[in-house]
Amino acid sequence: MTNKEIDEIAAEILNKYKILRSLDIKKKNYFLSKLNAFLLNNFSDDEKSIDKIVSRYLDNEIADKYKAATASAINDFISFLSEKKCHPYKVNEGIVKSYIKNEYGSGKTQSFVRVRFSRLNKFYKYLADQKYILAENNPFPSIVLSEIEYHKEFSIPDDNEIQIILNALPLELRTYLAIAIVKQYSERDFYDLSFKTTLLVSKETDGKQITVTYCWTDNDLWNFNIENPKNIIYSNDILFSKKNYSEYVSNPKWYNDILNDFYDNYFKDLNRTNVAGYYKYNQINLKAYDKRIVKEIKQLYEKGQLSNCFKLKDLRLYRIKSLYEETHDLAKIQKLLGHSTPNVTRRFLQNSGITI
Repeated sequence: MTNKEIDEIAAEILNKYKILRSLDIKKKNYFLSKLNAFLLNNFSDDEKSIDKIVSRYLDNEIADKYKAATASAINDFISFLSEKKCHPYKVNEGIVKSYIKNEYGSGKTQSFVRVRFSRLNKFYKYLADQKYILAENNPFPSIVLSEIEYHKEFSIPDDNEIQIILNALPLELRTYLAIAIVKQYSERDFYDLSFKTTLLVSKETDGKQITVTYCWTDNDLWNFNIENPKNIIYSNDILFSKKNYSEYVSNPKWYNDILNDFYDNYFKDLNRTNVAGYYKYNQINLKAYDKRIVKEIKQLYEKGQLSNCFKLKDLRLYRIKSLYEETHDLAKIQKLLGHSTPNVTRRFLQNSGITI
């Protein structure tokens, strides 16, 4: 249809409904908005498909280097709207603010949310420009992001939840996660990780001989204690007595038990007391381990056994939080995390929701 044909239709409507000319300005605007809405609703299903609109928007309006990030922002928002049973064309100010607060609550930073908000704002301006929505129904221009209170929720599991997660995992994943929580090792550390078992008699064992399994990296060997701990009555392992004994007595009992179980099931029958580079030698895919653990946590959460769908970083924070609350030793936390100064550690704890 040409512009001339559209002009003729408009003139025909006005001639047929002359009363429209006598309406006051408010009613004229109302009539035009209703007419606009009716026209929008006459789009074909294909034209109104939000997936098709997003695809056209990305192809025609967004530079290649920003397409992935923009698509992620839009799809995440649409997913949120779906959970709220809100159609993308019927978004209001309250829904957008709820989404922003949800982003903050899930741990997103203010800068991340600001960029995501900007991308959504541009997309909704496009919807209005292309007449998919009325301009006055676009809530984004009226929202001042800085006025929305930034409140980051922290979800650190408690002792019981840590036990639930560990008990749900097979032994090899349970051992990996226990070490990640207690020792705070990185992926690189794990590929340099060795296991060893020793016999121990100490005051903590009431003079009884027990078997202790521990692990270390080559980098740990630089942090050697000079003197043997006074509480050791007997140990057949100088590395353990000089470096790892103090860690052993301060580690959670469940951690020591898991390492002993791991040794009993994987090494004992081989008559080996020293297993060097276990994860590297066996070419274990630690990222696959992480995915399996996250999947198990999600299932536990969906069954109502956990208060949150925890991330792996939340599990690591559990140990930092409990260790600080037990000792209030900032230097110990600093050493465990490998921070350069106590101030870095202090900021890390505060930013993680741990009260100093």
